[in-house]
Amino acid sequence: MILMNHADGDVNDGYVTRNKIAEDYLRGQQETMSRYLMAACNRG
Repeated sequence: MILMNHADGDVNDGYVTRNKIAEDYLRGQQETMSRYLMAACNRG
């Protein structure tokens, strides 16, 4: 939800905060996806 900029408001909000997951985990996941996509674009 956070990576796609969706609104907050589901059941997970009580357990997970945006700051906790955005600091390291999601940032790392986004960087991994970006590297993969950039490599795929450069192959063509």
